[in-house]
Amino acid sequence: MLATAFCVEVLLMFLLSTLLPKGVPGVIVAVIDATILTGILAPVVWRIFVVPIESLNESRRQLIQQMLTLQEDERSRISHDLHDGLGQNLTSIQMRLRVIEQTTTDEAIRENATTTRQLAAETLADVRRMVRDTRPPVLDELGLAAAIERRLADIKGASGIKANLDWEGEATRLPRRMETVLYRVIQEALANVIVHSGADRVTVELAVLPAEVTARVTDNGHGFDVAKTLAGDRQPFGLLGIRERVASVSGSVNITSDARRGTVIEVRIPNPKEGPAPKEATQNGR
Repeated sequence: MLATAFCVEVLLMFLLSTLLPKGVPGVIVAVIDATILTGILAPVVWRIFVVPIESLNESRRQLIQQMLTLQEDERSRISHDLHDGLGQNLTSIQMRLRVIEQTTTDEAIRENATTTRQLAAETLADVRRMVRDTRPPVLDELGLAAAIERRLADIKGASGIKANLDWEGEATRLPRRMETVLYRVIQEALANVIVHSGADRVTVELAVLPAEVTARVTDNGHGFDVAKTLAGDRQPFGLLGIRERVASVSGSVNITSDARRGTVIEVRIPNPKEGPAPKEATQNGR
């Protein structure tokens, strides 16, 4: 293709020298030549460089999407196995131990049964927490809002951080993939708030609009340098995961952070029914 374009350019230069009137300034000849050459080379450059890059980006997006789908399917399987298998077995063990406590006349056996039942109860609580972290059943059963409310309640109980959810728009179920992406993004953002921000208040805002669905996680912590963090060779795994998940559904991520006002992570995902994919924007400060 490039060789053909070069031959065309040589022929063009020859033709211009014969077709244009004598005495035409060289600048005008050069402008005409450059204009025609641009028209010739533009499709060639597009075909050689732009199309393959777009194809690679689309293949990468599909690969990430498939990987995340497989990951969520595996998490769902593990969650159900823990709940239906180990969880039910631990419940049965507690019931049998309680029967022993109530029927035995041997004080030592009763004390051992009580201690073991309490240990089984603690283990069951750990299993249920693992189930919620792996893939909360409430996400599939009741939807995104209920799952986030449950997560915020866990945060309040465990860390004392004031956490609340604001919902705007239609209170309807979203497509499973979109609910999963939004839940994982919010889950990761909340984890960052707990571990890194030093905040004592966090708000999750969800808006289901005709053209897009938006999610915003806002905290009042000490913030961080967004540009420096994202420009490094090794981006934080959590933020990288957020960007990859959102990109898999053609969404955008915008992160703003300020030492005086905390951090805002905003995600916009096109409504599956309508609305073009928004452009990604990342900035520092508000």
